[in-house]
Amino acid sequence: MEQSSGGGGEVAAKRPDLSLSGANAGEDFLSALPDDILVLILVRLDTITEAARTSVLSRRWRRTWALLPELKFRSAPDHRHIREILGLARLTVRSESLLEMDLFRVNGLQQLNVDAPLLNIFLLRYCLTRDQPQPIANISAPRLITLIWMDVYDPSYVHLGNLGQLQQLSPNVIVVYGNHHSGHNREILRFLQHFQVIHNLTIVLGYPQGDIGNFQYLMEDITRLPHVTFLTLLVMNEGHAFGASSFHVLRLCTGIRKLSLILLPRCNSETQSTCPSGCICDESANWKIESLSLNCLREVEITDLSGAECEVAFLKQLFKWAGVLEKLRITFDYSVSKSKAKEVCQRLSSISRPETLIEFCMYRNSGRGYMDFLSLKDEGTRADCHWLCIPVET
Repeated sequence: MEQSSGGGGEVAAKRPDLSLSGANAGEDFLSALPDDILVLILVRLDTITEAARTSVLSRRWRRTWALLPELKFRSAPDHRHIREILGLARLTVRSESLLEMDLFRVNGLQQLNVDAPLLNIFLLRYCLTRDQPQPIANISAPRLITLIWMDVYDPSYVHLGNLGQLQQLSPNVIVVYGNHHSGHNREILRFLQHFQVIHNLTIVLGYPQGDIGNFQYLMEDITRLPHVTFLTLLVMNEGHAFGASSFHVLRLCTGIRKLSLILLPRCNSETQSTCPSGCICDESANWKIESLSLNCLREVEITDLSGAECEVAFLKQLFKWAGVLEKLRITFDYSVSKSKAKEVCQRLSSISRPETLIEFCMYRNSGRGYMDFLSLKDEGTRADCHWLCIPVET
């Protein structure tokens, strides 16, 4: 491609005629562009599948997709096409420029090799299959900062290499109630044992839907966590009490400085919102009387609080454990009414420490686009006392 330091007219004069009716009809000017320009074109495509399809255009395009700074693999609806082009029973990625890679439900993946010295973000979710005797993964990414590994793990076959710069880690969902013989949580423990110190750890606690009376409590399979500064705890409790499982996590990382507790909605909104009387979820009540010192915890954020009794019971204990808590911010679930929110605010304000700044927020108009601080100035509480409409980040 010719370049000119002159005015726009000179550049226009040298621009080739790309029309099909011109003298150069039939010539492939697009393939003649530099790699950097071709990569910019491919970046505008939604998925690696679409980018890989360009490999059939010409020999020039065959491996251009491999230069992308970000690879996103999605199985549905075109996972067959991905496997046909890339041969994803065994996937090898070697790149000197790749910064982000996302593999999601790439069905049938048996072997994964990644050698990417500049890779910062790597997501692997539901790709390696347990049906194979040895799902193998070899990951070499010395500059990796964020790792989301929601997949099978066996240190005999999965090698993560040197991850000395890793700061953010998210393992697979920890199952609170299930069958001991599955070994799911023990597999997660083996994965977590690979890491000693993590700045930001995300833990997801999953409860079965419906009756859990025939299941066993599996949290005891998790015996250690890395040293953590910032803990994000996502709870999918399906209406069950979650105090015991959350207590178990917190006692394994007592040095945290910030806790973000996110109460995820039920998978099926039509199911019963609370567990039946006598449910085994509240049988492990020792967490309410056992001592726990979270002497480094300064800030807590709780998202999508509904005001259920199990939530209030957990917060009551949290106030006891976090003796130096400076700030607590609670965002109510969008379905909570203002009157219900104020009732919960009054209960929590009455049991919190005077030195703890508490902010209560509500979504505006039962939507998630904006939320307001809930004013309790006239209610005799210590909650934040002003209305402010703020946009919610998406």
